[in-house]
Amino acid sequence: MMIKFKHIVFLVFLWILIFSCEDKKDTVINSKEETHDALAKNEKTALLISKTTKELNMLSLTEATAKYGTPQEKEIIKITANHIPFDLEALIKEQYPNKEYLNYEIEITAASWKVQEQSWIQVWYTLKNKVWMPIDILVTI
Repeated sequence: MMIKFKHIVFLVFLWILIFSCEDKKDTVINSKEETHDALAKNEKTALLISKTTKELNMLSLTEATAKYGTPQEKEIIKITANHIPFDLEALIKEQYPNKEYLNYEIEITAASWKVQEQSWIQVWYTLKNKVWMPIDILVTI
């Protein structure tokens, strides 16, 4: 009786081992497929963001709004001798090397568009010949 019991225990153990490996094999295959799908989605998102960024960097605010819709966020920032936002200090000094903001107020418009679920593109515009033109761009992924 003892020999048969050992055989039964061994067969049950072997059966559990085989079927548990099969489940893991399916999980590994599914995991690889999910990883591939996620990578493909990330690549597609990166290409879309890159294309959108290049386009926004060339379009006026009016053209960008016509193409991508009203920005989700829009803010007019007034630059004066007494007020230069810390995060725009380098940009202002680069765009206005003659420090025009010391003599008169300059306006910068910041507009942000959402791209996909979690990415944002923010563009800063300055008025050139009565048209809001991009001067800098930031992509947040």
